[in-house]
Amino acid sequence: MDHPLPPEEVRQAGSLLVVEPKDFSPADEQVLATAKPGQRFENAGQALTKEPPAVRVETEGAVRVLPRVKPGSAVIHLVNWSYDAARDGVQPIKNVQLKRNLPALGVAGAAEARWFAPGTQPATLPIRQSSVTVPELGLWAVVELRSR
Repeated sequence: MDHPLPPEEVRQAGSLLVVEPKDFSPADEQVLATAKPGQRFENAGQALTKEPPAVRVETEGAVRVLPRVKPGSAVIHLVNWSYDAARDGVQPIKNVQLKRNLPALGVAGAAEARWFAPGTQPATLPIRQSSVTVPELGLWAVVELRSR
């Protein structure tokens, strides 16, 4: 399929991850060559030095974070990886703090989040300085954010 890279979109992009430059057409290679210094990266590790994750966890314990977005809303799936085979369950983690880049998630201006977890009633959690604290994470939970 012939879908050339739009030069204007490449110029406006904050970051470009170009893992296999040989996979591009010669015309697209020329467009990519116009990328500004520090805009083009060859692997995800390089890109993450400039573009921090939209969500990061600041707490003790192993927590996997999977954000999903659509216009005006985002959900963040949280999975507790602190599995204990002897108990066949996880050790709950208290006060899981999520630092979020609200504009990157498409929910700039969100002031509160909704927290959903098995066996608990949904709760509204305040957002303070782009951070929200989940009171307890069992096996999994979901945090929902909506734009104002």
